[in-house]
Amino acid sequence: MQGILDRKSAFAEMEHEQWHSENAKRIKRMHEEAEAAEEEAAKITSMKVSAFHCKDCKVTVERLHPFCKQHGHRIRKVEVMKHFFACRTCGNVMDVLGNSLKGLAGACSRCGRQDLVRCGINGAGKPDVRRNRKHLPVQAEGFAMSAQCQS
Repeated sequence: MQGILDRKSAFAEMEHEQWHSENAKRIKRMHEEAEAAEEEAAKITSMKVSAFHCKDCKVTVERLHPFCKQHGHRIRKVEVMKHFFACRTCGNVMDVLGNSLKGLAGACSRCGRQDLVRCGINGAGKPDVRRNRKHLPVQAEGFAMSAQCQS
């Protein structure tokens, strides 16, 4: 009786192979679509966005801070260019509104190095991170040091 139950259909192997080939084709198509989308995103290095400019704080932000609204600051809605940058030293991806990169002096917000290059949305097409990372702070290396470890 067990022999009858363990027996497979004559077409079971062919069905199994067909399922795997269809699944492989589907995965390949999805991978190609993802690569095409990433290539398109890498082409977009800046875009026009709506933002808020607080004249009292002298800052332009995409999302209005509740502090400015609560304290009755002079707020104006503006259209500005949003630029995307990546740090070649640590790999940090950041976006900058308008000409505020001048205020940052082109420095990375994570490691402080002045090694920013343009990239696409969400870091698409960003350059490879440089391997010489000895001058970076510990947090940029991905290690968190507790107070116990420092003593």
